[in-house]
Amino acid sequence: MNRSYYPSLSIRLSLIACLCALPIHSAFAQADDGVVLEEIVVTVGVRVSLSRALDQKREAVGVLDAIVAEDIADFPDLNIGEALQRVTGVTLDRSDNGEGRRLSVRGLPADFVRSTLNGITAASSATDGADAIRAFDYDIFASELFSNVTLAKSGSADQTEGGIAASINLRTPRPFDYDGRTVVVSARGQYAELAGGSRGLDPRLAVLAADTWLDRKVGLAASLAYSDTTSRGDIAQRFRLQNTGNAFLSNTLNGADRTAGTADDLAQADLDALGTTINGTPATLAQLQDIAANTITDSLPRVGPNVLDRERLGLTTSLQLRPNEDIELSADLLYAIYDDVGYRATIDGLTGFARRGVAPRRLDVETFDGQRVLSAALLDNITQRTESVEDRFETDFLHFTLDGEWQINDQWSLFARLGYSSSKQDELRRTYLYQYTGPFSYDIGSGGDYPLLNGPEFDYLDPADYGAGGFRYRPRKREDEETSLQLDFQHDFVDAGALSALKFGVRLSEKEVSQLRAELRGDLDTFAALTGTGFGNDTPFADISASVTSVADGFLAGAPAGTPRDFLIIAPEAGARILPTSLTAQIDNDPLSSWTVTEDTRAFYVKTDWRPSWGVVDLGVRVVRTKQTSSGSQEVGGVIEPVTVKNTYTNVLPGLNIRFDLADNIILRFAANKAITRPTLGQLSPGTSVFPTLLTARGGNPNLAPFKATQYDLSFEWYFAEEGLLSATLFYKDINSFIVNGTTREVITGTNLIDDDGNNVSGETFLVSRPVNGEGGELTGLELSYQQPFGDTGFGALINATLTDSEGTFDVQGEELTATLSGQSDLTYNLIAYYEKHGASVRLAFSHRDEYRNGFSGIPDLRVPFFVDARDQLDVSASYDIRENLSVSFDGLNLLGEDYRSIREAGLVRGFVDQGPIYILGLRYRL
Repeated sequence: MNRSYYPSLSIRLSLIACLCALPIHSAFAQADDGVVLEEIVVTVGVRVSLSRALDQKREAVGVLDAIVAEDIADFPDLNIGEALQRVTGVTLDRSDNGEGRRLSVRGLPADFVRSTLNGITAASSATDGADAIRAFDYDIFASELFSNVTLAKSGSADQTEGGIAASINLRTPRPFDYDGRTVVVSARGQYAELAGGSRGLDPRLAVLAADTWLDRKVGLAASLAYSDTTSRGDIAQRFRLQNTGNAFLSNTLNGADRTAGTADDLAQADLDALGTTINGTPATLAQLQDIAANTITDSLPRVGPNVLDRERLGLTTSLQLRPNEDIELSADLLYAIYDDVGYRATIDGLTGFARRGVAPRRLDVETFDGQRVLSAALLDNITQRTESVEDRFETDFLHFTLDGEWQINDQWSLFARLGYSSSKQDELRRTYLYQYTGPFSYDIGSGGDYPLLNGPEFDYLDPADYGAGGFRYRPRKREDEETSLQLDFQHDFVDAGALSALKFGVRLSEKEVSQLRAELRGDLDTFAALTGTGFGNDTPFADISASVTSVADGFLAGAPAGTPRDFLIIAPEAGARILPTSLTAQIDNDPLSSWTVTEDTRAFYVKTDWRPSWGVVDLGVRVVRTKQTSSGSQEVGGVIEPVTVKNTYTNVLPGLNIRFDLADNIILRFAANKAITRPTLGQLSPGTSVFPTLLTARGGNPNLAPFKATQYDLSFEWYFAEEGLLSATLFYKDINSFIVNGTTREVITGTNLIDDDGNNVSGETFLVSRPVNGEGGELTGLELSYQQPFGDTGFGALINATLTDSEGTFDVQGEELTATLSGQSDLTYNLIAYYEKHGASVRLAFSHRDEYRNGFSGIPDLRVPFFVDARDQLDVSASYDIRENLSVSFDGLNLLGEDYRSIREAGLVRGFVDQGPIYILGLRYRL
């Protein structure tokens, strides 16, 4: 797809080259040559990676898991999140195109996971719809950029606060990790089955170079990963089930503009004239009123493909200096560019958003899971649309850390870290609507995963049937920037009995997150007047349209008869001409959806380490003061005015970790600590994001307190053989000050509140959701893990499972409900088998996740949860050493072709996405 508005890749590479030019001071040539260095032996392979990860787990005091890769491309996954999903307790949330995006740990949502890069909080441009969130999008980084990942599941006083679920640290390669000069090149081609092979194999390239000089006193490492891939997900949705009366029957029963006539109230004579039937028999007005009051139906049944063209470039550099045996300095840089061009095209029927009366001809009512549903209907005077949406995201990510370790003397040491992280994202969403008004039939009960829909008089492939509808033009800019300074002092005791060390330190950070959002809606004549391009209602649709199969060959191949598999869309190349990027300068930012939140934290901790004969204890306390300032706009009496709200709070977070070394190969761990996770940045905004078509809005609350948790871990680990482990971990989390959404009905006014049917809804009553501090929730779980290589056979296995149970109290439309925590699955597990011998390496990985709740019904008076269905995924990774330094590899992801399915009210499928497998073939060469 056209990326002409992006800076050229050559320009970006030139900028990166400048960033790579880190100086090496010649003074180190005079450094002491007598330092004896530890020999580093690097052996590539699955078994070695598992063994080293096991060593990290065993030596930790608290509950920790790790994954290790000695070389680039050792993680055989699309991104680093895909590699992490195989760690005990970790689950992966996926995008519509099937690639893993966000991580949940131990059944808690992604916002409860604190993500760091080289020890510094990673900036994020992640959003949940219109709201900025704290979760980190792991698909921004290729897996080839990282050499080590640790997951700390229990807290400690010296650990930066923010991750109730876990703290995940991603580590990029450093030169002292390698034994002298190392160069590795990896070239792979990716093929997504559903996206097709029109471009052949999509490229994935990676390079690592590392070397040390002056007897390992100076080292430099750099890695680069580039990919340009296409993926696709085919979507079938029952979008937003709601009360049938609110959908269209209220307007029909007492409104005008019906094909039956223009009377103010629908009469029995109108039904007789229309020949309206209910479940095959002539309808009465009383039956119609009953359906309006007591059934639910689909607001917007639709189907369509979602095609994503993704270009990803990442660079890491690391400079390490060791002038003498007491000082080590490290400077690490990670720079990434992540460009998405997404194209979603759907055909639909506006059954739920019509502001006019509708002529009902055939209505079928069924009962699903005790809920009456208008499952099928033939309606007249319904708007049907082809909606083409092009999303362009450009994300620039810069992350820099400067570390220093100084062994001052035999007893005192200092560690210092200065960090800066920045994520900047420009989004442009352009939506094109062409439509037809007339008879429309739908069936949401008979098609299984697919809604059946049809325009009896609407030829989906005849451009003459499509009339100009409207457009939406929405630019949005998000920025997240954080600077931090950390100082850690440690005093080691010699003759203090079991007391081993005293550690204390401070961390100062300044974070600023902002969003600028604008939106322009209207018909195409409005657009033509703005730009003078000539496009408008007089533009023949035939000149700018194409078949949906032009972007999605074999669309919804498994759908039953009655589901549209071919229709006309705006051709992607024509869309760029219709709504050029130059419009951004002509639109003022929406003050209600634009905001800035600053967050300054000051933390101090003290911790003692004890080493009695039976194990290790760390005991300490962390005190952190958070100062937040939220700036934006609010509406008061129909007038929009600026507002700034400040909020300050202090948290005291004690932490205890005990490791009992019961025997040489048996460890028992106990951990207890208090932890917090701060509200998402969008929740702290004082403004409101308005959705005119849905008559809903989401607002923020700058006075929110953080989530607070008291949590316990008890872990038993038996290292029964070399590289073998059998473990069980019990955990419990009591979460207080749980943030929930409260809803109110409010009248909202504005100058650009135009719904998808072209109506001005300014002054209408909207259902507004705002976060508030609610009651709380509890989470209990058990993690089980087994790992073992089977002697010298080359075979080995890793099995892990997590069982969780939760309960929380939530406010749903003013009523308190008890339900599981969002994102919590009762059971997740991984079954991994591998073979590695004689230059061959094969790994099979099967992952399972039970269903989980991801929200509540938005239907008034129907307060029930809805779920995402269980998912199984099978991946394979294989490689063979053609000769000593050259290997060929094959990876297959989602080999079972598992799909995404969400279940909503009455057990009906809310959304179904056909995702398909992905195959990767590659070569790797090591000097």
